[in-house]
Amino acid sequence: MSAQAQFSWYAMASHFSERSLGRISSMGGREHDYFGWALIAFVAFAPIPLGSNRPFFWMFNALVVALIGAAYSVSLFRKSVRPRIALSDLGLPVVLFTLAVVWLALQILPLGLLPHPSWINLDGGSGGAISAAPGETFAMLVRYVTYALFFVLAVQVFVNRSRAHRLLNVLFWVAVAESLLALASLYQFGDVLLFFKKTAYEGNATGTFVNRNTFATFSGLGIVIGIALLFGDGLRGNQGRVRWIDLVFGRSGVLTIGMLVIAFGLAVSQSRMGIFVAGAGAVTVLVLSLFRASGARRSVAFVTIAGIVLAGVGLTATGGILFERLWDVDQSADIRMSAYQQTGQLIAQHPWLGSGGGSFKDTFNAVRHLPVSSDVVWDKAHDLYLELSVDLGIPLAICVVLAVLLFAWRCLSTTIRRQESWEIPAASVGATVLVGLHSLVDFSMQIEAVVLFYLTILAAGVAQSTQVRKSSI
Repeated sequence: MSAQAQFSWYAMASHFSERSLGRISSMGGREHDYFGWALIAFVAFAPIPLGSNRPFFWMFNALVVALIGAAYSVSLFRKSVRPRIALSDLGLPVVLFTLAVVWLALQILPLGLLPHPSWINLDGGSGGAISAAPGETFAMLVRYVTYALFFVLAVQVFVNRSRAHRLLNVLFWVAVAESLLALASLYQFGDVLLFFKKTAYEGNATGTFVNRNTFATFSGLGIVIGIALLFGDGLRGNQGRVRWIDLVFGRSGVLTIGMLVIAFGLAVSQSRMGIFVAGAGAVTVLVLSLFRASGARRSVAFVTIAGIVLAGVGLTATGGILFERLWDVDQSADIRMSAYQQTGQLIAQHPWLGSGGGSFKDTFNAVRHLPVSSDVVWDKAHDLYLELSVDLGIPLAICVVLAVLLFAWRCLSTTIRRQESWEIPAASVGATVLVGLHSLVDFSMQIEAVVLFYLTILAAGVAQSTQVRKSSI
């Protein structure tokens, strides 16, 4: 073979090799745009049917996420490409959460190896399974698999920074729309829930959620996104400066108005802990922004302070009942502490294996006594960490919580190190602080629409904090 022929052969081989590598490494940006909008639309509609907190909607949402996942996989296969972020890139949190999912599946199986004798007296028995309520455990398994697949898909579409900013902006306005609907339902339509008469939390803003605390968590997450976007690089102009005209009439001013709407809805929800944790999440992002902010962002800080003052005025004007409730907590606190103590007794019965995912409602009756009244249905422990320990056992409960904390730590490290586009990981940190604190006293993170909303924010931060093979798609 001549030297010229050899050169031509190597050039052609190199050409096709580079094209093949390019196809293997990533999928086009337009396809990721489509999948990104599909996921955001899914998250936007999830709160409408009572926060998707019903078995039918758990299964429906699982089907929707599975279909999106299947379409994404087919797209990857047809183009012979790989995901931008592999499961191995996500690291230890994936292993920890997978262990919890596998354990939920094992709790259902009628192996007859480790059934709890105490479950025999429960309705239907356990059928030889570890779980006291295999049906509820299966439902929890479906939800957790849905969350895992949704998170992995969301991470893929949030890799691109401009797309991440665009989708987070839409997510923020979803929270604004929820607050507007809550205010309209309370003041314009006669205090209704999805245009039907309320049976609980009358006089409180709840939006499309049954519980005011759940609505408050959802709203607080919206405020966290808004503050992150307000202080972030995404609002800088072509010269890298924040202009006063932009603050008043541009994106910054519009963001501030949106946050005021959310803050007003949050105030009239009269959720004590909801307002507190929303403040904690917002302050977390503000503190992080102090490390990243330049002199130009003092203008944005001024607008933020003005917004907080206006929100305080609104709280004073509409929150009289709230202030009364803040002082009138002794009796409910005593009952809550008794419930926690009795939940601790339930954990002590089966600390390693758990009682089965979703089994709290069935098993709590075995230990419940006054002052926790039997006239009230306790289907939640009002502390996610305690309830996870009841459901999964202490080791697997730690796995679930640690998986989330490790992702949040990755986002925090990126926020501190990165010189630009730090606001998306910062929003993830603030959102984690918010839901982490609220989970100590409430069950908002057991409502599917709130979980999906939070996972979208977390996935955005993780995607922006994870090393990928190419800089953009």
